[in-house]
Amino acid sequence: MDNKIILTIFKLDNMLRRMGNRIAGVLGATQQQWAVLDILYEAGPGGIPLSELGKQLDVTKGNITGLIDRMERDGLAKRKDDPRDRRVIRANITAKGKKVLRDIQPVKDQWGSRVFDGFTVREKKELHELLNRLTEKVTELES
Repeated sequence: MDNKIILTIFKLDNMLRRMGNRIAGVLGATQQQWAVLDILYEAGPGGIPLSELGKQLDVTKGNITGLIDRMERDGLAKRKDDPRDRRVIRANITAKGKKVLRDIQPVKDQWGSRVFDGFTVREKKELHELLNRLTEKVTELES
């Protein structure tokens, strides 16, 4: 049974990435850029250190650097030095990035509603909790 669960998660991951890229692609972005824009927006005006962004996305420093390079080139994000620590570079969402996020929101909401149609609030909450537990367990095993 464990193997079936893992294979199902692999399949679901691929399907969600494809759909995310399709949705974000309408606005000239990728699923990963969409995820970054969400995180940067939530971080607020102070932005977020690139290292923390990498942790939240579970990607390497090199991946974050390339991703932010492309997003800066496209005007979606910008880097700035941390005023309290010269070693830290922070990423911020730009006005264009906020517009892309606003434009993608209705499509994202509609898609989310369709994906979870037939699930009760309780089931969604339980699924979220189970996925968080699984994430914590995998994180432990990686250490």
